[in-house]
Amino acid sequence: MYSLLLAAPPDRKFPDIILSAAVISSIEHNRNHVFQDWMRWLKLGFIDYAFIMSYYSDIDLFHKRMTGFYDTNLLDRYVIGIGLWYKNNLDTIRKQIEVSRKLEAAGNCFFAFEDLMKSSEYSQLLKSYYEKEARPIFAKNRRISKTAFHKQR
Repeated sequence: MYSLLLAAPPDRKFPDIILSAAVISSIEHNRNHVFQDWMRWLKLGFIDYAFIMSYYSDIDLFHKRMTGFYDTNLLDRYVIGIGLWYKNNLDTIRKQIEVSRKLEAAGNCFFAFEDLMKSSEYSQLLKSYYEKEARPIFAKNRRISKTAFHKQR
């Protein structure tokens, strides 16, 4: 995928297609080991959203990782991943949601759906934060109108 991203023009051939990447939240690990320069990909328009896999049970480490790539020009394209499966208790998940909201990220995603369905406690917690029905994140995308999305379906 990396070589494809390098070759892709910023004004992609199919601009109505939203491209996202699940990315690792450690900047050092990204650059030195997995070669995910996802902040650059966002800046150059190669991807529309980064789904940041920030699966930590340590809230201080979670906060450090989230603020480590803080960029006001990109925040509306960050989706902060929270690992329900990663030995997280309700208080940790609550704090992670609050950190994500303070950063003004585009939203959250929760992994794994199976774990969400297993626990009514998780469901109740998330309902307390997300009272309204979720709408697709791409409805906020600068390139795509809601009309364009509905036409594709």
